[in-house]
Amino acid sequence: MSDSSTIQRLEDLEAGRILGDLSEDEWQELEELSKKHHDALDGSLEWAAAQLEASLAGNRAAEKMPADLSGKVRAGTADFVTDSADEKVTPISAGWWKSAPAAWAVAAVLTVLLALSWLIEPETGSGFAGIDSAPDRIESPFAGVDEPYATVSGAVIWSDELQEGYMRLENMPVNDPAEKQYQLWIVDPSRDEAPVDGGVFDIAEDGTVRIPIDAKLRVDDPKAFLITLEKPGGVVKSSQDVKVALATPS
Repeated sequence: MSDSSTIQRLEDLEAGRILGDLSEDEWQELEELSKKHHDALDGSLEWAAAQLEASLAGNRAAEKMPADLSGKVRAGTADFVTDSADEKVTPISAGWWKSAPAAWAVAAVLTVLLALSWLIEPETGSGFAGIDSAPDRIESPFAGVDEPYATVSGAVIWSDELQEGYMRLENMPVNDPAEKQYQLWIVDPSRDEAPVDGGVFDIAEDGTVRIPIDAKLRVDDPKAFLITLEKPGGVVKSSQDVKVALATPS
């Protein structure tokens, strides 16, 4: 194996180590190559990945990259290195960004890791904990209305200041989204006679569930929260043929 192909292989294995998907044989190969070419890697891949991980850590939980995606990262890194191996690059400055292969490898890893960060659904808004700690937080119990929802219970938690809230529901029947979906309506007489759409949602399993409220308009003085059963995708105006549960803040 030539020196250039050896370095390319080392870069590829280093990217795999950072992604955490090396096999035992690849680990052994990496150790052997690292001993022979310990000056070839300057830590730029690890540094870049660590910086990205630190920036994302405050917003979302760590999640292992899917195997197929990590494979694409490693393959892409090798392609970048191969394409740039014959190019002559004049370094802009000394330091970690000092070679074309390393620069392209870092770019490859960062590009895919950033793409992955958008694939991992981030926590939006203040989250349940933020709503629970809001100074103007209100909580009102849900009660089942029509059969077979008479045993539905739970509560709605809402903050006017945050314009966020969630429902805690118990004994809600599981629905088939292809047939019917639940929809929340927020009654605020101070803004309009028509209730505000609070979002369409599904119940996939028995037990207690928490559903974030997705109010389509601003709500300043909610007087009631009503759950209805609607056609898939919800409706703009409900006929309220099937009333599931009602909460009326005092």
